[in-house]
Amino acid sequence: MAQDSEFNGLAGTYDSDTEGNREMNGTAVTSRGRVGGDLEMNGASVDVEGEVGGDADLNGASIDVDARIHGHTIANGAGIDLEGWYGGPVDVNAAGVEFAGVFEGPIRARVGGATLSGTFQEAVDISGEGRGGFFRRGDRSEIVISGDLQAGGTICAHEVVFRSRAAIGAPLTVMADNEPELNELIDASLVTFTPRENRDCNGD
Repeated sequence: MAQDSEFNGLAGTYDSDTEGNREMNGTAVTSRGRVGGDLEMNGASVDVEGEVGGDADLNGASIDVDARIHGHTIANGAGIDLEGWYGGPVDVNAAGVEFAGVFEGPIRARVGGATLSGTFQEAVDISGEGRGGFFRRGDRSEIVISGDLQAGGTICAHEVVFRSRAAIGAPLTVMADNEPELNELIDASLVTFTPRENRDCNGD
């Protein structure tokens, strides 16, 4: 039976391989090497390098990942940077996130802002921060696309921006307060724009 590894403390680093599961809880936690099973990390600062054979559950104020994750990736934090390769679905809740890796599974994100600079082989479902709350504060969420959305999907935010290198390979629905400008690489027939009209991205 594969042996699991666990850390609980202020700051800790595992720089080794294990075929079992790994759990780390602390202020600043780092996992390097191969984890054959599942990886769970909770801390103010979370860093992942190497490979995860199972699922990854990451929770922290700052999360930086440059790894190969074969299973389901869940990341909840303030600032998240996802590089590397992701074989399964990815679910993100964050104030800001950069998707800079290769994503073979579907993406679901609820964010204050995001940059999609990677390669996305399945559909994306990205929602910017809504207008909810007692004071109904204005939503200034921005989704910036400079990567390759091979399977299209749905993006909702205050503003959606397509950079010069952005590419779309399948139908994409965009809901925003203003219609985005498309670059010359994008087939306009693949993009359906819907004005938000004072709704938030959850339809309220």
